[in-house]
Amino acid sequence: MSMLATALALSVLQADPVSLFVLGRQGMPADELKKGLEAIATELKRAGVTALSADESVKRLKAAGAADPSICGGKPACLAALASKVGASWVVTVSVTKLGRDRAWVLEAIDGKLSASSVREEWLDETNGDVAGPASSFSARLGAAMKPKDLPVEVKLEPAPPQPPPPPPVTSPPLVLVDTPASSKVAPRVLLVGASVAVLVAVGLGIGAATTSATLNRTTEGPNGVRLSALTEPEAERLRGTTDALTASSVAAGILGAGLGVGAALTW
Repeated sequence: MSMLATALALSVLQADPVSLFVLGRQGMPADELKKGLEAIATELKRAGVTALSADESVKRLKAAGAADPSICGGKPACLAALASKVGASWVVTVSVTKLGRDRAWVLEAIDGKLSASSVREEWLDETNGDVAGPASSFSARLGAAMKPKDLPVEVKLEPAPPQPPPPPPVTSPPLVLVDTPASSKVAPRVLLVGASVAVLVAVGLGIGAATTSATLNRTTEGPNGVRLSALTEPEAERLRGTTDALTASSVAAGILGAGLGVGAALTW
C-alpha cells in the first residue's frame, strides 16, 4: 500500500514539471553559472521534482514565440504565464550576483496556479563553495509544497479516564522564630555585599557582550535585497570571540552572585 501511495505522489509531481528560469547573473562567468545550475537541477531531481533545465526552458520559449523571462522583472504572474507556454505549472527562478569573491544566490519557486511565490532560499557564498547544500534545502521544501494536501481525518475522541481524588493537604508545623544576635549576622552581610558586586559585574559584562554582538550583527543591504556584513572576516571572528568571552564572564559572575546570595540567605 505504501508503494502505491509513493507511486501516486511521484505521478503527481511528474504531471507538474518545473521550468528553470535564470533572471540575472551579474559578474558571474558562464561556466560557474552552468556548474551551479547543474547542482540545482540534481538536487531538484533528488527531491522528486521534474525540472526543465534553463537551456531547455529558453529553447521552448523561443519555439513558442515567447519573450525572455528577464522582461518580467520577477513578477510572479508574468513568470507563471511564460511557464505555461513551455508546459510547466511551476517556475524556479535563479538570480546570482558576484561581488568580489562573494556570490549572492537567490532561488524562488512560483506556483503557476496561484501566480504567487511559494518557496524562497537565499544565501551568500563567500568561498565559491558547492551550492548543493542550500539547493537541497530549497528542493526539499519545494517537493513538499508540490505534493497534494492530505484530506482531514475524523478522529473519535475517547472520554478521559476518571482521575483519583486529590491527596489530603499536608499541615506544616508552626514556625519557631529564634532571635539571632546582631554580631552573628556579619557573615551574611558580607556575603550579601559580595553578591551585589557580582551581580553588578555580570550586568556590566552582559551590556558589553550585547554591544559587541550588535556591532557583529550590523549589516547593509546589497543587491537583490541580500544582507551583507559590514565587517571583514578577521574582524568578525575577533568580535565573535570577544562577545563569547564577555558572555561567558557575565554568566560566571551571575552564577557567583546567585551563590553568594543563597549563602547569605541561608546564614542570615
